[in-house]
Amino acid sequence: MGRKVTVFSDLSGKEADEDQFGKLVVRSHPDLDGPAVYLEALPGEIAALDEANVPMVTVEWQPPGEGENKTYTLSMEEFDKLAKGGSTSKLLDGAPRASGGRRASGEEINYATIEHAGRPHRGRISPEEQAFVREHLAEVNDRLRAEGKRLIDPSNKEHKEQYSL
Repeated sequence: MGRKVTVFSDLSGKEADEDQFGKLVVRSHPDLDGPAVYLEALPGEIAALDEANVPMVTVEWQPPGEGENKTYTLSMEEFDKLAKGGSTSKLLDGAPRASGGRRASGEEINYATIEHAGRPHRGRISPEEQAFVREHLAEVNDRLRAEGKRLIDPSNKEHKEQYSL
């Protein structure tokens, strides 16, 4: 016979058999730095989520020129307020598909150049970008400073790993 394992709820501290627990996956939270985490929870502890659930929209603003992109999460109600001339449903139906890592012109951004190296971006940092940053760190940091972006710090563990400094 198998042993019963007792688990404690991360939310309430209540004790129950392991098979009674589910996982509440936290994918995004202001205090969460890194990948998603999960909490052990009993079904009754999260029952109110269905009532509290608010449909949300996540949008990314890509400003003209070289400005840094910003991501916003807002309620459907707030998103609908953006469309002054009609329904957002109609706007979305006719909107072109977005794709990441490209400019509006369709050309791919080369992060191994002085114009883009070291700039925060999605995806992995290529060996070419790493090499460019290592060889031109002062110039890259001068450009980042002028753009008001974070500098690459060789003493920062994360930056050391990202750029093989």
